[in-house]
Amino acid sequence: MQGIFTSKVRRSLRRALSILFTISVVGLLLWRASPQKILALFHRIIPAWLLLGGIIYGLTNCLRALRVFILCRREVPGVLVFLPVVFAQSFLNNLLPARLGEAAFIYFLHSKYRIKWGKGTALLAVARILDYEVVAFLFLLSGSFYLTRGWGNQGILLWWAGLILLCTSVFILFLPWLGKRMFSLVEVAFSNEPASSSWLRKLNAQLLVGFRYLSGADWRTVISPALFCSLFIWLGTFAWFHVFLAGLGFHTGFLEVVIGATFAVLSKALPWLTVGGLGAHESGWTLGFTLLGWDIQDAIASGFAVNLLVLLTSSIYGLLGLAWLQWSSKGFPDFEGS
Repeated sequence: MQGIFTSKVRRSLRRALSILFTISVVGLLLWRASPQKILALFHRIIPAWLLLGGIIYGLTNCLRALRVFILCRREVPGVLVFLPVVFAQSFLNNLLPARLGEAAFIYFLHSKYRIKWGKGTALLAVARILDYEVVAFLFLLSGSFYLTRGWGNQGILLWWAGLILLCTSVFILFLPWLGKRMFSLVEVAFSNEPASSSWLRKLNAQLLVGFRYLSGADWRTVISPALFCSLFIWLGTFAWFHVFLAGLGFHTGFLEVVIGATFAVLSKALPWLTVGGLGAHESGWTLGFTLLGWDIQDAIASGFAVNLLVLLTSSIYGLLGLAWLQWSSKGFPDFEGS
């Protein structure tokens, strides 16, 4: 009973901290840009642009489902079976604090398609590595065109951001090589765990199986198609940001959106204790677009407005995905995903 009580207290404390942190960050941003400015953006909204953005959002998540299918080496009968999972994951990531939608993705893969926890974790890890590499590539490519104008101190800060992304993306490329050489060390370490930690050894064994499964994937038939798919996923993501901005009355170049929104994407990818991603997205968005020379009030207001539109769009698709997962059959009982 005491353990259950302590667990409930911890959950309540985490929720309270999430709400407090969200209120603090959002309040600080709204202090610089009034809520009236954000409401004014919604008054001049163009519905056709929002509809187009919603369509692009749906198509982009179809590509995410295709990527999961490719990384599973096409062992599941069809791409569309992953679509509700991806819609639910995106919705929960946008809604819940600390990126808990990622855990939901692993859970749904296991409960619906019998994909083991270790393999689901490996699939998610590889997808996020591909995401980071593509986002870094698009930022560097866009920046190389955009910064040829020469921008003094702002340009220097963007070059530093590009250098950090370049170094970290190169380091991440070596992680699979390092991971293969750490398998044996991890196995030895966990084999010495006491019997009371048998669940930990079981989890470790599943993780090793999952990462070994993907480390043996063929570059031509699995990794390259998944990387190519990731490129179009992020082109689609920046495209719906661009379209939502146009719907709010901000007509800016696509390269500018890629550079500015990259800061929001990376900020929101961190496990912040924010509700609905509020505060995390806007902080990165404001930093990125003010570095591009935007007025800080326009940057903050557009960041809030775009994030609210993304929350609305992901809610529509995500609730449909969750309903399908709730009411559909149990998945594929014969697919073990080992």
